[in-house]
Amino acid sequence: MNISRTNAGKASLHYNYKWQHGKTILTPTHMENDFIDVTNGNDVLNFINHFSKQHNLIGLNSLKRVEDLLHHHLPINLNNRKDITSWVRKHWDTRFYKPVR
Repeated sequence: MNISRTNAGKASLHYNYKWQHGKTILTPTHMENDFIDVTNGNDVLNFINHFSKQHNLIGLNSLKRVEDLLHHHLPINLNNRKDITSWVRKHWDTRFYKPVR
C-alpha cells in the first residue's frame, strides 16, 4: 500500500475507531488547542496527516508508528494538538513500540 504524507484514509488505519461527525474536527484548524479525541477516527486521521506533513513522514511504517503511539501509549490526560504533538515527538524513538510487520 502506498501512503503519501497528505492522504491517509480510513483504510490506512490499523485499529477500530468511532466515526462520529458531531464531535470531530471535520475541517481541522491545526491550531495548538484543537481537541483531539483519539477514539474518533476522523480526529486520528486529521492528526496523523497533519503530523506527517509537518515532519515529512512518508509511508505506511510512519503512519503505523504514529497510530500505535496514540492508540497504545499516549497518556489519557493529553487531548490537544500541542500536547499530543510534543509527546509523540518526545517518544518517537522510545522502545516500548513493537514494530508492525
